[in-house]
Amino acid sequence: MWVTVAAASVVLAVLLYFATLYFYNFGMLGVVSKKNAAKMPENSDYKGSPHQKAAARAYKYVKRMPVEDIYIESFDGLKLHGRLFPCPEGGKKFILGIHGCRSNALNEFGPFMKFYHDNGFNMLLPDDRAHGESEGKYIGFGNLDRFDCIKWAEYLTERFGEDCEIILHGVSMGGAAVLSASGEKLPKQVKGIISDSAFSSVYDQFSKSFKEIFNLPVFPFVPLCSFMGNFKAGYNFKDNSPLELVKKAKVPILFVQGLADKVVEPEMADKLYEACPTRKAILKIPDSGHAQSIGVDPNGYKAAIKEFFGF
Repeated sequence: MWVTVAAASVVLAVLLYFATLYFYNFGMLGVVSKKNAAKMPENSDYKGSPHQKAAARAYKYVKRMPVEDIYIESFDGLKLHGRLFPCPEGGKKFILGIHGCRSNALNEFGPFMKFYHDNGFNMLLPDDRAHGESEGKYIGFGNLDRFDCIKWAEYLTERFGEDCEIILHGVSMGGAAVLSASGEKLPKQVKGIISDSAFSSVYDQFSKSFKEIFNLPVFPFVPLCSFMGNFKAGYNFKDNSPLELVKKAKVPILFVQGLADKVVEPEMADKLYEACPTRKAILKIPDSGHAQSIGVDPNGYKAAIKEFFGF
């Protein structure tokens, strides 16, 4: 009998291991194919989500803007790629745009480009680690990306001078990344942050996904994925969460959240907002799904940015 129980336990453990490995590598956190990253639609008549429609409308403007490819090295030795879109009027104000999981910066921030250029901002749009032309095998999920944000801000400061001004703008996983960066020692040139559709912690987000997408229990899969993340990528799902790190923020933060978001619980934005100790505001878009606010209410979104940052 004991032999049978032991054998069954070993089989179960092996099955759990390989199931966890699958969800880790190919579910949300693992290897990202460049083909999987959302592209910026080229057809202005694109039929899709509000955000994709906004990106399609912005395509012609983005494509005619001059662009410079930039490469830096991450804190852990990866080659990171970014695109710099100079403001036609010049100047030393910068938006550092951090995109979401399995997306890309052109798709995410194309709808903002003319608005930011019209208001005197250059735009630096990196590829997240393990996305696009940036190196990396595992997605940082905001944890590792917070240090990449700081490296990009340091690059701008070193290249354009101590008198440059930087705003971090992150969407979805990028929103979590910029909030996590707020709890670290940011260059003094970073004057504020915009966080759109951020999750409060990787653990909470994975828990929601396992329950609602995979129809699987949180235990044992999320703890096992967290353990595997620590083993493979160097971080677990509970340490250094956006919710904990934003409590150490030193710069103003504008939070943006769609109330029809089915990916990230809208209540997470309230928790993040309440935890923030600095000057803050929150914009809630009633009919916006996940990371769709610029498509659903572009005028309200842009007005909130202008009011919060005073430009």
